[in-house]
Amino acid sequence: MQTAHERGSGTVAVVGLSCRFPRAADPAAFWRLLGAAEDAIGALPDDRWRVDADGLPPALRVGGFLDDVTSFDPDFFGVPPVESEQLDPQQQLALELAWEALEDAGIVPERLRDSAVAVIAGAMANDAALEQRDHGRYALTGSQPALIANRISHLLGLRGLSLTVNSGQSSSLLAVHLAAQELLTGRANLALALGVQLNLSPVPARMAEAFGVLSADGMCYTFDERANGYVRGEGGACVVLKRLDHARADGDAILGIISGSAANNDGAAGALAVPNVAGQEAVLRAAYAMAGTEPGEVDYVELHGTGTAVGDPVEAAALGSVLGACAARRSPLLVGSVKTNIGHLEGAAGIAGLVKVLLMMQHRQIPASLNFVRGNPSIRFAEWNLTVVAETRPWRVDGTPATAGVSSFGIGGTNCHLVVTTPPEPGPRVAADPEREPETASVSWWGFSGRTPAALQAQAKRLVPVCGDADMSDVAWSLLTTRSAFGQRAIVLGRQRRELLTGLQAVATGRPVPHALIGTAHPAPKTAVIFTGQGAQRLGMGSILYRQFSAFAAAWDEVAAEIDELADEPLAEVVWGVDAELLRQTRWAQPALFATEVALFRLVESWGITPSYVAGHSLGEITAAHVSGILSLSDAASMVVHRGRLMQSLTGGSMVTVEATESEVRPLLGPGVDIAAVNAAQSVVLSGDAGAVGALAARFAAEGRRVDPLHVSHAFHSSAMDRITEDFADVLSSVAFGTPRIPVISNVTGTLAAGEDLRTAAYWARHLRQTVRFGDGLRCLLDNGVTAFVEAGPGAVLSSLAGRQTGPRESVVPMLRPGVDEVFTAVEAMGRLWLHGIDIDPDAVAPGRRPRRMRLPTYPFQRRRLSGADATPASTGPGLAASLASAPEAARKQILADLVRDTTAAVLGHPAGATVESDRTFQELGFDSFLVLELAVRLARATGLALTATSVYNHPTTRKLATHLAAELAGTSERDEDAGPVEPAGAAEPRRVWSSPDELFRHLDQALGPGIEPPDC
Repeated sequence: MQTAHERGSGTVAVVGLSCRFPRAADPAAFWRLLGAAEDAIGALPDDRWRVDADGLPPALRVGGFLDDVTSFDPDFFGVPPVESEQLDPQQQLALELAWEALEDAGIVPERLRDSAVAVIAGAMANDAALEQRDHGRYALTGSQPALIANRISHLLGLRGLSLTVNSGQSSSLLAVHLAAQELLTGRANLALALGVQLNLSPVPARMAEAFGVLSADGMCYTFDERANGYVRGEGGACVVLKRLDHARADGDAILGIISGSAANNDGAAGALAVPNVAGQEAVLRAAYAMAGTEPGEVDYVELHGTGTAVGDPVEAAALGSVLGACAARRSPLLVGSVKTNIGHLEGAAGIAGLVKVLLMMQHRQIPASLNFVRGNPSIRFAEWNLTVVAETRPWRVDGTPATAGVSSFGIGGTNCHLVVTTPPEPGPRVAADPEREPETASVSWWGFSGRTPAALQAQAKRLVPVCGDADMSDVAWSLLTTRSAFGQRAIVLGRQRRELLTGLQAVATGRPVPHALIGTAHPAPKTAVIFTGQGAQRLGMGSILYRQFSAFAAAWDEVAAEIDELADEPLAEVVWGVDAELLRQTRWAQPALFATEVALFRLVESWGITPSYVAGHSLGEITAAHVSGILSLSDAASMVVHRGRLMQSLTGGSMVTVEATESEVRPLLGPGVDIAAVNAAQSVVLSGDAGAVGALAARFAAEGRRVDPLHVSHAFHSSAMDRITEDFADVLSSVAFGTPRIPVISNVTGTLAAGEDLRTAAYWARHLRQTVRFGDGLRCLLDNGVTAFVEAGPGAVLSSLAGRQTGPRESVVPMLRPGVDEVFTAVEAMGRLWLHGIDIDPDAVAPGRRPRRMRLPTYPFQRRRLSGADATPASTGPGLAASLASAPEAARKQILADLVRDTTAAVLGHPAGATVESDRTFQELGFDSFLVLELAVRLARATGLALTATSVYNHPTTRKLATHLAAELAGTSERDEDAGPVEPAGAAEPRRVWSSPDELFRHLDQALGPGIEPPDC
């Protein structure tokens, strides 16, 4: 008979799990509770049920309770506080469990959007509806059990089956069974199965007590002679399921295999609420038949095991008949119940048992089933070959496969049973290429993120103990591949694990350290690579990167081979030799820079980055033209070599940078002096005859202006170049120009190259002579939305220039810096780009290796208690519109930014002083059509503008909406087309303002009569 491992396509793998149980906030804490043979039964919390506990029957005063069921992180899930206040805490818990389970599975939730992922939840209780006092706008969606599953599907954009099942106490295990069926039939490629139970009302407890199923002393005595009922518990769990063959192919860490499952109903065999032996026997036989498992192979069964006088003997009889007393069994069937630890979780009871079994398989131990001293006399233990695990014992420690069953039975007779087997052992770690040693970067970086600064700090704190003895590359790779990248980000860098851990601790405590960087990712990052010109060359540049990174080395070798065909010495011997004076010669400096810059660009490409634009400074533009596709490598190498030689043939000249504007310098130019470059508004490079250049520079120095002589041998980009332009044009006559795949900024125009720019010999001859308009080029890049500038060169010269024009939302990242370890600078550049919001290929952090996925800590939700009384009041005084009209432009923009941000917070129901992220879309913040309309109404009233709801949709962040309002006030914006404004267009003041959507609908109802209805839900 095939094992579950061998069948693969007919079995289901559990690849992730999460749980929240009494005294166990996560699976690790749950296992500690089980391993310590402790229970989590305690007194009714003071803030539950709003009743006097002393007046309750003893059975209602105790239970397994979560510490806090009312706190939630609404911002993380995009649920407005105003809606969260009316949201069933079971829905809140389900959202958290689903997210944590996906993270535990190493699945980035956002990547599931629009895929066939099923979400099936089991829930029996609806206490929130029983206790609902506020029947406001969101009470309906907040209290519907169907939304437990549907809200998860909506949040993640999942297209598979989504439903909440209620079969009584078997609900959550039935959810797992149904989810497995979705996978095995091919209707889903991934499934989330979960169960939640929160005891928020005394009403169900009173009903259970009246029905006679609660333990009088608050203990659950499963299979014991003292069995007198169960104690209630609460919590929830979620498992992530895949078909086993898919999980293997994806390289998932498999926690357990569901090799078979079945569900049925007792039918009319007995009383409605009394369990039935025949029904339970049937479901057991069906499950093991599906699994292809012989009864004697089953080691353990996690019981339904409620500790009731009627239910326990029925369950024992069925188990004995099907599994325990079979002839092939060599040892007694072991049984136990997690209800003795955490109570009966009712709708979530079955999945609690499943999580226990999965943890048993992970740790190869069977925890004690508590409160068992002497067996229930109605259970024939010897005849049925059953043994209650009264003490923790090892389980299959030799690594042989283990098999367990999990049972859950619901009132009314719906039975469910799962067959679970141990997962296959993970294979050994292997290198990606066995022919060579894996690259082991001497510097590593770890990147992590959070929705908020507080969450970022909390994430760092959680990572410290997990990463203490982990492989550094495994951590780096796992962080990039298994975790969402949120807006608040941090990177830590180090050569040793100790340095990385120090960085984590610094982020966790808010202490600044040199190699722990914190930033906010740009919502729409766009990259430009800029290439350095002559003068930045230095001996040894790139030599460490050459030894460290194969992408750099391969590119450098390819360029050097082309140059060596034309040169009289090997390029490597010049660049990585000892003669600094030789490298300063133009004939060598230019080929050396070209080779280094191309190799740096290929290194950036190996990180998974394709820039939106490229630009270069003088010589650097040839590199830009090559990597963009305009010049082939052989043509570009020929251009660089001949250009350097021709320039080397010239004599004399000097160059000086002066602190002045182009308009100040140009009238003062005389014979022998030209403007070689305009690098910034106040940075002009003079070039020409040494005496003439020196005299003009001295004039500016006398005015207190900064003057910096450049260490060059010739007067580049001056009239001195006129003598070689024709010769250079001859060199270019055979060049075959291509079409750029990446847009290039022209030095000659300072704008985006268009048409035949950069694609004619005449252009490059002019380029040799004319002014380098690099400052204009930077401005052009900024105007085209570039937010990150990567300098590919041996220094940070261009980074300094770019830094003068960029603001706090842009990043300038040099690949190398003189005097700083090359590998550290390059790896830091990679991390800084991720910090800015640019995606990095995860393989780049573990080059040449097959890193193993780590189970990282899950997201630290920033929970808080929600109260409508704390909502931000609208604070838009009557004089605001007049103030806006009279305010200077800069002040008006700030007033509007504050207004939109604060009004957005107020509409969402945030507490006073809270802020919202200016680059998160209104949809991500939790807006629906009601809230969009309310925001438009409030802003229209505050500003006096004829604002429409469409304006909010068309400008979907607070930053964009504030910019739009500023343009409206200035009369420079285009009208947003829709069915009509909230207020009459053209009115100086709104003719009528409704304070809320509800008020608007009441007005329409009165104006139009019966028949007007609010939007369909």
